[in-house]
Amino acid sequence: MKARIIFIITLCLVVLHTIFIISCSEENEPIKVIVISNKGGFSGYYLKDADSVTPFSSLPSSGDIFIYEKKIEIQENIEVSVTTATTATSVEIKIFRDNKSVKSISQTGDGTASIEASLIYTIGEEENTTTTTTTSK
Repeated sequence: MKARIIFIITLCLVVLHTIFIISCSEENEPIKVIVISNKGGFSGYYLKDADSVTPFSSLPSSGDIFIYEKKIEIQENIEVSVTTATTATSVEIKIFRDNKSVKSISQTGDGTASIEASLIYTIGEEENTTTTTTTSK
């Protein structure tokens, strides 16, 4: 009888250990976030997998183009939000996975008010459409 109880307890521990190992081995998916604005810089943040917020800001590239580019590993999703300087005339957020564009949004303005844009991408979502609207602050 004792041997049977020990066997059942051991079997339960093995099963629980296997489940724990499988659940902890979820791999992160690498994506690339690119934000581009024209005629004005921007600042923003990204929130990956409902974790902590990471702020960022643009770097001047050439001429009137401002860029932020970052490779990020996520398990489930990412939210990216940006606000431009009042001189900007456009801003675009692009998400790439496996070197393919999977989601993007483009906002335009007249260069007299800041532009806001935000985007949420979930692993497996494949959207090749671009939304263009004008947003003033």
